[in-house]
Amino acid sequence: MIKKIIHRVRLILLSKPLPLPIRGLLRKAYWKLNPCFREANVVDLVLVEITNKRDFRFVQIGANDGIHADHLAPFLSRNDFIGWMIEPNPLAYRQLEINRGDDSRFRIHKVGISDSPGILSLYFHDDDLGMASFDLSHVRKHLPPHQHPEIVSTTVPLVTFSEFVGQQSIHRLNLLLIDTEGYDGKILKSIDFSETEVDVIIFEQCHLDPKDRDETFEHLRSSGYILAYCKEDVVAIQRSLMLQLEAKTRSEINHFMI
Repeated sequence: MIKKIIHRVRLILLSKPLPLPIRGLLRKAYWKLNPCFREANVVDLVLVEITNKRDFRFVQIGANDGIHADHLAPFLSRNDFIGWMIEPNPLAYRQLEINRGDDSRFRIHKVGISDSPGILSLYFHDDDLGMASFDLSHVRKHLPPHQHPEIVSTTVPLVTFSEFVGQQSIHRLNLLLIDTEGYDGKILKSIDFSETEVDVIIFEQCHLDPKDRDETFEHLRSSGYILAYCKEDVVAIQRSLMLQLEAKTRSEINHFMI
């Protein structure tokens, strides 16, 4: 009952024409809640199980401020977590440093991940740290017209995922999270999962075009993953790990399997 009430209030508030800073505060408050008070979904069910592993390792591409719209944030109290948080937006990176920079368990990086190294322009708006993209039209689409002139840009150095994990001596991950406003597919298709083993991947599929989505799904399936929808996201789980999950979690995944 509590979860339903919280979810209903959240939907009502976020449907109102509120200023972006207020909407951002509401989202932060929601994502700070313990998962038991949030609407149940595949992502939370999977995270509850896999974050119980000792020496949990994760990489987060598009970490934002480390709290806002962050599936993993409520689980980060464990002392044996080690994580690499990547955020190229300078404003979000500054907040990420404030929120997570003093925690020795986390390594924070201001760099972009792509399918090839180089430099790209990143577009964003001061009032919405989560809305940053290498695609200007994507940012414009998510802002009211009167705020389009307020969009700013900065140049971002890019490295590939393979280069990044090589630099950090990462060979295996329990979790890879990606939220890059439409760039998720390009990153995932560039990863050779035989080089870096990843148990679970959570990424945002709602901004991918159909061709990119299909190619991403096919690459993950051919790399041994089972895929399940969770609203705007997709959870990809290694087949060998599925057998280790609780029956309730497996049932939920099977219900939303792609």
